[in-house]
Amino acid sequence: MSYMRTHTNKKNYQVTRKANERQVKNDCGAYVYKTSIWTSLNRFLVLGIEGNSYYVSDVKKFDRSNKVLLKCLKENGVRTVNEIVRVSDEGLAVKNDPAIFALAKASMSTDLKTRKAAFAALPKVCRIGTHLYMFEAFRKDLEGGWGRTHKESIAKWFTDKDPRKLAYQVAKYKQREGWSARDLLRKSHPVAENPVHDAIFKWVVSEGKEVKEGLPEFLHACNEVKNAPLKRALEIIREYRLPREVLPTELLNDKDVWSVMLESMPITATIRNLGKMSSIGILGPNSAGQKLVCERITNTENLRRGRVHPMNILIAQRTYMRGEGVRGSLSWKISPTIVSALEDAFYESFKTVEPTGKRYMLGLDVSPSMGSTWGRSELQQLGLDAKTIAAAMAMVTLRTEKYNSFIMGYCDKLVDLEINKNMSLDQVKKKLERHNWGSTDCSKPMLWAAKNKVPVDVFVTYTDNDTNTGRHPMATLEEYREKMDIPAKMIVCATEPHRFSVADPDDAGCLDICGFDSSTPRIISQFSMEEINAKQRRHGA
Repeated sequence: MSYMRTHTNKKNYQVTRKANERQVKNDCGAYVYKTSIWTSLNRFLVLGIEGNSYYVSDVKKFDRSNKVLLKCLKENGVRTVNEIVRVSDEGLAVKNDPAIFALAKASMSTDLKTRKAAFAALPKVCRIGTHLYMFEAFRKDLEGGWGRTHKESIAKWFTDKDPRKLAYQVAKYKQREGWSARDLLRKSHPVAENPVHDAIFKWVVSEGKEVKEGLPEFLHACNEVKNAPLKRALEIIREYRLPREVLPTELLNDKDVWSVMLESMPITATIRNLGKMSSIGILGPNSAGQKLVCERITNTENLRRGRVHPMNILIAQRTYMRGEGVRGSLSWKISPTIVSALEDAFYESFKTVEPTGKRYMLGLDVSPSMGSTWGRSELQQLGLDAKTIAAAMAMVTLRTEKYNSFIMGYCDKLVDLEINKNMSLDQVKKKLERHNWGSTDCSKPMLWAAKNKVPVDVFVTYTDNDTNTGRHPMATLEEYREKMDIPAKMIVCATEPHRFSVADPDDAGCLDICGFDSSTPRIISQFSMEEINAKQRRHGA
């Protein structure tokens, strides 16, 4: 028996509260820091609460996030709405659903300024028909009524749109979430400011029946294509750029129809329909279709304008590599060229990141709790868990800081994952599959760097903050700074919307951000170069 080991001072270990610190217990019993309500709001908007985490059910996650949202609305409703708009409008979140829910909640605030701000933000957050129907579905679930401001805002969503864009919206997104454009027009009673809008409203209310006067040619085309012979249908699709949703079912298995649609297909639809187009046979080796798809999905401007989130590209790549859909019976021959283009698109989809010259150690939490897939069955089937997605995000920094960064994995021990900047995402995933360890000790990267005298300017750790083993990371960071005489920073990239963090919010050298935010690599770079500071990030700057 080692009496010295038994008698070791535990004051800097996570099982006890760090001296003179305002720490709380996380979900697995360790003492950590509580994030601000604004940091927690950002995590909710970016990550959502879909599915259970390792220690917390989705019901409990929702309850926590809902309380955070209510606190933010009470403290500063207008600021809350502005944050909702920022995350949604800049395409920072994996899905737009949390932002729509939060906006619906804000629109029901007892504060008049908050309600007005929420309804004014409706076109920025609910950009397409599906978003608008979801907004109404949330309000209905929250037992929201149809007051004057609500009706005026919905009416304005329709009347403020350019007629061509409005025609596209009402034709493509006829009905979702138990609501339709027809329902909303009947509820809001918009007053058409011109004959074209009036004709569109009549077309919607009459459920697509022909309206002869003032109707945009696009809607005439939607009516005509339903009964047109194939040759004429192809001409209509090409001339009016008709989307898949307005075509009759019998046309959707025709190779020529898909070839014509591809010519003007938006980038999100292109990525979503890769499997279908491959199964139809228009994305074969050296084909015009394959060339067009690869050029489109790797175009940075297309990705930006389409608000394509990196994680959705990663999901699309893993789905395509299966050679069959997660649901249904669709199957296709995999094109290595398209797989490679999707990987390029993943890196192109991030905000512009410039090398900083700083020295980075990227730590990946590879504990069992990082095996979470937010309860989404398609992610489970694709083998995309939190640690795999975190590794993919970390690869952006690794590729940017080519000669000044490296990745290590940690849990109750630390190991070199043997990941380098030249690896494909598939190779990275296979490396991670070899590691699934025990309890979490976020101090391991700093301990290892201090022991081996490795100079590090910035420790970046991707974790769910469900840490419960070893020393307090902050105590270890402070000791590393003193021993190495380096004012090292620590950036914690959260992978769950908990209100916990291993980083001290009062330490100017520490930053909490959401790990799956599409701007994460850029924020890491800016914080490393002191272009932003932790206080600015906490206050939404």
